[in-house]
Formats: sequence, C-alpha cells, structure tokens
Amino acid sequence: MSKEEASKKKQKESPYQVFGLHILVQALKETPKELELHCPKGDNVVYGRVLGVGDGFDADAASLRPMPEIGSAVAFEETGEDVQGHYFYRDGEEFRVIHLDSVILSFPLGE
Repeated sequence: MSKEEASKKKQKESPYQVFGLHILVQALKETPKELELHCPKGDNVVYGRVLGVGDGFDADAASLRPMPEIGSAVAFEETGEDVQGHYFYRDGEEFRVIHLDSVILSFPLGE
C-alpha cells in the first residue's frame, strides 16, 4: 500500500471530514519528544496530531497546496487572547480545525 493510500485509509477511519485548506488536529497534551519549537516573541507553541486534511484547494480552486500527512504532528503558535482555529472536545480530548496558513511546520510523530 502506498503512502497516499495509507493516508486516505486513515482519514476515512475518522468520523470527521475536513474541506479545503483546513486541518483537523488532536491537541497534544505534551511537547513531542521529536521537536520543541521556540517562538522569539514568547508566544505559546501548540502541537497537534493530524487526523484529517482538506483537499488542498483554496476557495477558488485556483491552486493546490500540499497538506500535512495524516498521523504527522503540526506546530502552530497562539497568544493568550488569539486562539487558532475552531475547537471542540470529545471524551476529554481537545480537537482543533485550523487553517493551513497557521501551521509553522509539520514533522513525523513517533508512536
């Protein structure tokens, strides 16, 4: 099974569907051991595990952008008064739907 097929299979297992340039992440409670990012302004860096991604097309479907892989980690920053994306809780876990432009970087997440 190719990486793309495996990614699509994982996404189909999620009960949520994401569209466009949006990414569904499960907020990580701790900084991943693989990488700790520091903001020079002192803003908080939040990490999430990617559970679903949109098709990568912008609103006008004028361009296709690469999206992070399902199962990878993403990092994004937020200030105390500026929360990134929309969020919800399920079974005590925090989930976010963030825009691709909020992502600083994506990296493989160990198991």
